[in-house]
Amino acid sequence: TAKKLEITKDWFIISAHCGQRISDFMKFTTEVISIKTTSNGEKDFLEFTQKKTGKIMVIPVLPEVTNILNKRDGNFPPKMLDQKYNEHLKVVCKQAGIDELIFGGLMIEGRKVDSHYNKYLLATSKNCGRRTFATNYDKDLSPTELRNFTGHTTEKMLLTYINKDNDEIAIRISEKLDKKK
Repeated sequence: TAKKLEITKDWFIISAHCGQRISDFMKFTTEVISIKTTSNGEKDFLEFTQKKTGKIMVIPVLPEVTNILNKRDGNFPPKMLDQKYNEHLKVVCKQAGIDELIFGGLMIEGRKVDSHYNKYLLATSKNCGRRTFATNYDKDLSPTELRNFTGHTTEKMLLTYINKDNDEIAIRISEKLDKKK
Protein backbone atom coordinates (compact mmCIF):
# COMPACT_ATOMS: atom_id res chain seq x y z
CA THR A 1 0.00 0.00 0.00
CA ALA A 2 1.04 3.62 -0.43
CA LYS A 3 1.19 4.10 3.35
CA LYS A 4 3.66 1.21 3.81
CA LEU A 5 5.81 2.51 0.95
CA GLU A 6 5.87 5.97 2.59
CA ILE A 7 6.92 4.41 5.90
CA THR A 8 9.64 2.42 4.07
CA LYS A 9 10.87 5.55 2.31
CA ASP A 10 11.06 7.42 5.61
CA TRP A 11 13.01 4.57 7.25
CA PHE A 12 15.40 4.45 4.30
CA ILE A 13 16.03 8.19 4.55
CA ILE A 14 16.71 7.75 8.26
CA SER A 15 19.08 4.83 7.62
CA ALA A 16 20.88 6.74 4.85
CA HIS A 17 21.48 9.65 7.25
CA CYS A 18 22.38 7.76 10.41
CA GLY A 19 24.60 5.03 8.93
CA GLN A 20 23.19 2.20 11.03
CA ARG A 21 22.08 -1.39 10.48
CA ILE A 22 18.37 -2.19 10.40
CA SER A 23 18.76 -4.01 13.74
CA ASP A 24 19.59 -0.62 15.25
CA PHE A 25 17.64 2.03 13.33
CA MET A 26 14.37 0.08 13.35
CA LYS A 27 14.49 0.22 17.16
CA PHE A 28 14.81 4.02 17.28
CA THR A 29 12.24 5.79 19.44
CA THR A 30 12.14 9.29 20.89
CA GLU A 31 13.93 7.85 23.96
CA VAL A 32 17.20 7.57 21.99
CA ILE A 33 17.22 11.31 21.25
CA SER A 34 19.21 13.53 23.60
CA ILE A 35 20.09 17.21 23.44
CA LYS A 36 23.70 18.32 23.71
CA THR A 37 25.21 21.79 23.69
CA THR A 38 27.62 22.39 20.83
CA SER A 39 29.50 25.50 19.70
CA ASN A 40 26.57 26.04 17.31
CA GLY A 41 23.92 25.79 20.04
CA GLU A 42 21.81 22.90 21.24
CA LYS A 43 21.59 19.92 18.90
CA ASP A 44 19.78 16.59 18.89
CA PHE A 45 21.81 13.39 19.06
CA LEU A 46 20.95 9.71 18.83
CA GLU A 47 22.35 7.69 21.74
CA PHE A 48 22.01 3.91 21.61
CA THR A 49 23.97 0.67 21.84
CA GLN A 50 24.56 -1.18 18.57
CA LYS A 51 22.99 -4.62 18.73
CA LYS A 52 25.70 -6.45 16.75
CA THR A 53 28.78 -4.90 18.36
CA GLY A 54 27.53 -3.69 21.74
CA LYS A 55 29.22 -0.36 20.94
CA ILE A 56 27.69 2.72 22.55
CA MET A 57 26.87 5.18 19.77
CA VAL A 58 26.36 8.95 20.02
CA ILE A 59 25.70 10.53 16.62
CA PRO A 60 24.16 13.84 15.57
CA VAL A 61 20.63 13.86 14.19
CA LEU A 62 21.06 15.16 10.66
CA PRO A 63 18.50 17.54 9.07
CA GLU A 64 17.03 14.81 6.84
CA VAL A 65 16.16 12.77 9.94
CA THR A 66 14.77 15.85 11.69
CA ASN A 67 12.51 16.43 8.67
CA ILE A 68 11.07 12.91 9.02
CA LEU A 69 10.55 13.41 12.77
CA ASN A 70 8.84 16.77 12.16
CA LYS A 71 6.60 15.22 9.50
CA ARG A 72 5.59 12.54 12.02
CA ASP A 73 4.92 14.85 14.99
CA GLY A 74 8.31 14.17 16.60
CA ASN A 75 8.13 10.39 16.23
CA PHE A 76 9.96 7.81 14.18
CA PRO A 77 7.89 5.89 11.61
CA PRO A 78 6.07 2.73 12.68
CA LYS A 79 8.33 -0.33 12.97
CA MET A 80 8.39 -2.97 10.22
CA LEU A 81 9.72 -6.49 10.00
CA ASP A 82 13.03 -6.76 8.11
CA GLN A 83 11.46 -8.93 5.41
CA LYS A 84 8.60 -6.48 4.75
CA TYR A 85 11.05 -3.55 4.76
CA ASN A 86 13.18 -5.35 2.15
CA GLU A 87 10.17 -6.05 -0.06
CA HIS A 88 8.93 -2.47 0.12
CA LEU A 89 12.44 -0.98 -0.26
CA LYS A 90 12.84 -2.59 -3.67
CA VAL A 91 9.56 -0.97 -4.80
CA VAL A 92 10.52 2.44 -3.34
CA CYS A 93 13.92 2.32 -5.06
CA LYS A 94 12.37 1.27 -8.37
CA GLN A 95 9.83 4.11 -8.15
CA ALA A 96 12.70 6.52 -7.40
CA GLY A 97 14.44 5.44 -10.62
CA ILE A 98 17.34 3.68 -8.90
CA ASP A 99 17.66 1.20 -11.73
CA GLU A 100 21.22 1.33 -13.11
CA LEU A 101 22.77 -2.05 -13.83
CA ILE A 102 25.32 -3.05 -11.19
CA PHE A 103 27.12 -6.25 -10.30
CA GLY A 104 25.86 -8.06 -7.25
CA GLY A 105 24.32 -11.23 -5.88
CA LEU A 106 20.65 -12.21 -5.72
CA MET A 107 19.19 -15.23 -4.01
CA ILE A 108 17.52 -17.32 -6.70
CA GLU A 109 15.96 -20.65 -5.68
CA GLY A 110 18.02 -20.70 -2.48
CA ARG A 111 21.35 -19.93 -4.19
CA LYS A 112 23.25 -16.68 -4.51
CA VAL A 113 23.67 -15.84 -8.18
CA ASP A 114 26.22 -13.13 -9.01
CA SER A 115 25.43 -11.13 -12.14
CA HIS A 116 24.43 -7.65 -13.31
CA TYR A 117 21.05 -6.58 -11.92
CA ASN A 118 19.02 -3.40 -11.68
CA LYS A 119 20.21 -1.65 -8.52
CA TYR A 120 16.74 -1.61 -6.93
CA LEU A 121 16.70 -5.42 -6.98
CA LEU A 122 19.81 -5.45 -4.76
CA ALA A 123 18.38 -2.97 -2.24
CA THR A 124 18.11 -4.71 1.12
CA SER A 125 18.01 -3.65 4.73
CA LYS A 126 21.29 -5.45 5.41
CA ASN A 127 23.57 -2.71 4.08
CA CYS A 128 21.70 -0.36 1.78
CA GLY A 129 21.19 2.68 4.02
CA ARG A 130 24.45 2.22 5.89
CA ARG A 131 26.46 1.95 2.68
CA THR A 132 24.56 4.92 1.20
CA PHE A 133 25.50 6.97 4.26
CA ALA A 134 29.17 5.98 4.08
CA THR A 135 29.35 6.70 0.34
CA ASN A 136 27.48 10.02 0.52
CA TYR A 137 29.44 11.38 3.49
CA ASP A 138 32.85 9.99 2.48
CA LYS A 139 33.90 13.36 1.01
CA ASP A 140 32.71 15.36 4.05
CA LEU A 141 34.04 13.24 6.90
CA SER A 142 37.42 11.70 7.59
CA PRO A 143 37.59 7.88 7.76
CA THR A 144 37.82 8.17 11.56
CA GLU A 145 34.69 10.35 11.69
CA LEU A 146 32.85 8.00 9.32
CA ARG A 147 33.85 5.02 11.47
CA ASN A 148 32.60 6.83 14.56
CA PHE A 149 29.26 7.39 12.82
CA THR A 150 28.78 3.91 11.36
CA GLY A 151 30.41 1.96 14.15
CA HIS A 152 32.84 0.08 11.88
CA THR A 153 35.58 -1.36 14.07
CA THR A 154 38.48 -0.70 11.68
CA GLU A 155 39.28 1.80 8.94
CA LYS A 156 40.17 -1.11 6.66
CA MET A 157 36.67 -2.57 7.05
CA LEU A 158 35.09 0.83 6.36
CA LEU A 159 37.18 1.41 3.23
CA THR A 160 36.34 -2.08 1.94
CA TYR A 161 32.69 -1.36 2.67
CA ILE A 162 32.67 1.78 0.52
CA ASN A 163 34.89 0.20 -2.15
CA LYS A 164 37.86 2.54 -1.75
CA ASP A 165 41.16 1.37 -3.16
CA ASN A 166 44.69 2.72 -2.58
CA ASP A 167 44.57 4.99 -5.66
CA GLU A 168 41.36 6.67 -4.51
CA ILE A 169 42.76 7.17 -1.01
CA ALA A 170 46.03 8.62 -2.39
CA ILE A 171 44.12 11.02 -4.66
CA ARG A 172 41.95 12.14 -1.73
CA ILE A 173 45.05 12.84 0.39
CA SER A 174 46.66 14.77 -2.46
CA GLU A 175 43.55 16.91 -2.95
CA LYS A 176 43.36 17.69 0.77
CA LEU A 177 47.01 18.66 0.89
CA ASP A 178 46.61 20.86 -2.22
CA LYS A 179 43.87 22.80 -0.39
CA LYS A 180 46.31 23.59 2.42
CA LYS A 181 48.76 25.36 0.08
